[in-house]
Amino acid sequence: NSWRSYTIRNQDGSGACGPFAMAIALGRNEEKENGNYVNLDPAYIYNMRSNKPEAGMGMINLFELACREGMPMDIALASDGKNDVELSARTFTPEQVAQAQKYKALNYVFIRKDMDAIAEIIDEGITPVFILRCQIDEWTTTPTVLYPSKNSDFNVNHFNPFIDFGLINGKKVLVNQDSWGSQYGKNGLRFIDQDFLDRRVEVVGYVVDLPNTKPVEKPHYFFSKNLSYGLRNNTDVSALQDILKYEGCLNAKIPSTGNFLDLTRLGVMKYQRKYAIASEKDIISANGNFGPLTRADVNKRFQ
Repeated sequence: NSWRSYTIRNQDGSGACGPFAMAIALGRNEEKENGNYVNLDPAYIYNMRSNKPEAGMGMINLFELACREGMPMDIALASDGKNDVELSARTFTPEQVAQAQKYKALNYVFIRKDMDAIAEIIDEGITPVFILRCQIDEWTTTPTVLYPSKNSDFNVNHFNPFIDFGLINGKKVLVNQDSWGSQYGKNGLRFIDQDFLDRRVEVVGYVVDLPNTKPVEKPHYFFSKNLSYGLRNNTDVSALQDILKYEGCLNAKIPSTGNFLDLTRLGVMKYQRKYAIASEKDIISANGNFGPLTRADVNKRFQ
């Protein structure tokens, strides 16, 4: 398979995996907004970690710094190959501090460990960041789908970004781009299935970029047919996503792609609960499909 990939980074010598992962997430935010991926400097927020002089940093600390401080561009990948002392000694000019604010996020969200939900977020150009706990030999294995050992102990705590998803031999996988250089995995890429996600990944979250401050106009649309999970590039689904965002049932930062995937399915369920369209048992049974009762209610409110 051919996978999307970004600049291969190497944190060798440091515990800065979290900032290296966040650098890709914020760089892809810029790509999503303006079509231009940028390499950002992990040392900037690693220098501000709350547990100095210890190596590493916590997930909340990482996400809050990404939202409050951002990151400047990493000229010539100056953070690569540095140890913790060297990264902690870095200084930044006032111009770099101002530049970092351009790439900061607004807020962060933690999400459930579900492959379809994570894949939908990736498909929208957003980069989930996760922390895993595993055995070193699990993480340095050959570039096939990673499988957790029966050993429940771990000797690696590691942050990484999910950048893509797909199939390997018919098995759904999430693709992450590591910060240990190109010598591990498939040129720095690892492939994770639901079993590894369940047993080795602790938390998954993502940062959201600055909001669109334009007032949101009420959408108007008439739906002549039911809609269900799996539809792609569908005009009706795109209109439904606009309505779900207007109703606060779908994240307003996610583009209306016309793809009826997990987030849209959950948005329909939120809408059904908001207006008590059916009993909770029936809402769960319908599993987020846009059927006759919901369609009639939406048409009444938005035609």
